[in-house]
Amino acid sequence: MRDRVPAWLQDVLTAIALLQGFRQGREKSDLDGDPMFKSAVERQLTIVGEALSRALHVAPEIGTRVTDCRQIISLRNILVHNYANVRSDLLWPLFKIDLPRLEREIREILNSWKSVP
Repeated sequence: MRDRVPAWLQDVLTAIALLQGFRQGREKSDLDGDPMFKSAVERQLTIVGEALSRALHVAPEIGTRVTDCRQIISLRNILVHNYANVRSDLLWPLFKIDLPRLEREIREILNSWKSVP
C-alpha cells in the first residue's frame, strides 16, 4: 500500500490546483451565493482530506510533516457528515493560508519520497 502514497499525495496537489483556479475572480460571498462554486470547493476539500487520510493510514510519518494534518482530515469529515453546517467564513481563509502551505509540504514529501529507494 505504501506504493499508493505518491498517487494520493498527487491527488492532494491536483485538488489544490483546482481550488486555486476556482478562486480566481471570486469573493467570499460567492461561497454563499453560488451553489456550484461552493459544491466544487467542498468536493476538492473532501478529496484533500480523504487522500491525506489514506496516505496517513499507511505512512503515519506524513502526519508529522503536514501542518494540521488531523484538522484537514477532520474538515473532510465535517464536509461529508455535517455538510448542512459548513460556513463560508471557515472555508475562505483556506485559500490564502492553508492551501499554499499544504502544497509546499506535500511537494516536499513527494520529493523526499522519490529519493527513497
